[in-house]
Amino acid sequence: MRAGRVQADAPGGLPFTGASALLDRCGSAKRCGAERWLPQAGTGGAEAGAEAGAEAGAGSELRLLRRDQVLEAWLDQGPPLRWRTDWWSANGTLRGCLGELLADPPGGDPSGYRGLERQGGSWRWVLGLGGHNLCGLEGRLRLSVDTDQADASDLGCEGLPWDGGGRELALDHLRAAVRARASAEWDKLSPADRAAWLTVLSQDPQAGPQVEELKARETLP
Repeated sequence: MRAGRVQADAPGGLPFTGASALLDRCGSAKRCGAERWLPQAGTGGAEAGAEAGAEAGAGSELRLLRRDQVLEAWLDQGPPLRWRTDWWSANGTLRGCLGELLADPPGGDPSGYRGLERQGGSWRWVLGLGGHNLCGLEGRLRLSVDTDQADASDLGCEGLPWDGGGRELALDHLRAAVRARASAEWDKLSPADRAAWLTVLSQDPQAGPQVEELKARETLP
């Protein structure tokens, strides 16, 4: 179970010993947060939600520091490792549906969770989704921390597996949601989310005029 998390600008005390030392490394980062992960009792998994991860090893402790797009990880007392914060293999429909892949909870899903599990000699994120998100995704998406690997074999949409109609149904939901929200929310979106939504709209036969409008807004001073 994850023992504590703090954002650099969070009020109140720090939730775990050593968080202050991690946050001292934030420097000029606009976004910075520290987390500590411990094996879940009875499973050995390091977990942020209700589900258990795979074996993490007795006594293992993970400390994470996210500085903008840089994520460093310390296992027990070892040297820091650089972990991925984005995955090209999860672009397209997945990226459009979930937005920031390491958001907590994933995709803003109130019944979702973000966990960690062992994968051989490394780790991978487990993003649990309960269907209460932009595209109705449910199940688990697994992301390798050090390679561009996204495993959607346990992911689906409204009962359909990802590779058995779930991807296409999720895309239909995504297109409908983006058409409805893009113009109103455009100025609030990050550059990455704008690019993802514009890609979705560009492939949507019903969104031609809207695409031209948004492209024009991108070129305004």
